[in-house]
Amino acid sequence: MKPVAIVFKQGKLDSKLSNIEALPKEIKFSAKGSDVSLDASANTEFKIPIHIKYLDGCENLNFKINLDKNSNIVILEEFCFSDLDDYSTNAKLDINLKENSSLNYYKLQLENTNSLHDTKINLKQFDSAKINMFFADFGSKEATTNINADLDEKGALCEMIGIYYLNQDNHKINNFIDVNHNDEHCSSSMIFKGVLDKKSSSVFRGKVYVDKAAKGTKAHQENHNLLLSQNSSAGSMPELEVYSDDVECTHGATCGELDDNALFYLRSRGIEENAARNILTEAFIAEIFENINNQEIKKYIKSMVVLHNE
Repeated sequence: MKPVAIVFKQGKLDSKLSNIEALPKEIKFSAKGSDVSLDASANTEFKIPIHIKYLDGCENLNFKINLDKNSNIVILEEFCFSDLDDYSTNAKLDINLKENSSLNYYKLQLENTNSLHDTKINLKQFDSAKINMFFADFGSKEATTNINADLDEKGALCEMIGIYYLNQDNHKINNFIDVNHNDEHCSSSMIFKGVLDKKSSSVFRGKVYVDKAAKGTKAHQENHNLLLSQNSSAGSMPELEVYSDDVECTHGATCGELDDNALFYLRSRGIEENAARNILTEAFIAEIFENINNQEIKKYIKSMVVLHNE
C-alpha cells in the first residue's frame, strides 16, 4: 500500500495533495494554522509510512506527535522545495512516547541551497518506549538541528542515525544533540556521518547525561567525517556527564580524507578518478543506509540522494 501523504506548501496544508483520509480511525491528525498534531491511541499498530512533506519552507511550525501505550507507527518528514528559491524553515517537533510505544521516525532535508533550515526536536520517552530516528541532510545554505531527548522511565531505547552531505561553498550543517538518561536501564546511540566538499563545514555536538539514578545505562555515540576538499572542515564535540557508576558509555570521532591507497587501487583497475572517488564515498556512507529498516523508505531516500547529487 502507498504511504499516507500529508503535504504542506509554505506552511499551509494542501488538501489536494494529501490523503489524510487514509489514516486509520485510531490515528487523529489536526492542522490549525501553524499548530499540527498527530495522536495514536493505545494499542495502535500502523506500519504504512505517514509521509509528511513541507514544500518551500514553513514558519513557526509546532508539530506534536503523541503515541499512547503499546502503539507503533512510522513517520517520514520531508523538507524540500518546488517553486521558491529563497525562503526559511523554522519548525519545532515535540514527541511524546508512552509505555511500550514505538516510533520509527525519518527526516529528509532537501531544501533549496539558498534557504535556511532550523529544527528543534524535544523527545520524552516513558517505560520501555522505543524510537529509531534517521536524519538525512542534503540541502539548505545553513541547516541546524537541535535535539533534546529525555529517557524518563526504565527500559527506554533511543537510537539516532544520521548522514549529511554538503557540496557547495560556504554551506553549513549543525547538529546539537542532548540525550538525558533519567532512569535505570535505558539505552541510547548516536551514529552520524558527514561528507563535505568545496568550502563547506559542519559542527556536531553530542552530549549524553546520566543521572545518579540511571543505573544500567548504555550509551554510545560516533561522528565520522569525510573531507573531499582541503577547504572543507568538520568539528566534532562528543560530551559525557555521568553521575552513576553502573554504566557503559562510549564515544568516538574521526575526520579524514579518502584513502589514497584505495583510490590508487581503483585507478589501477581502469576506473576514472571521479568514479573511483564516488565509489569510496558511497562505501563510507553505506553503513548508514543499512540501518534503515523500512525498505520502501530506504529506496525513496536513496533515490532522492542520487537526484540531489546529479
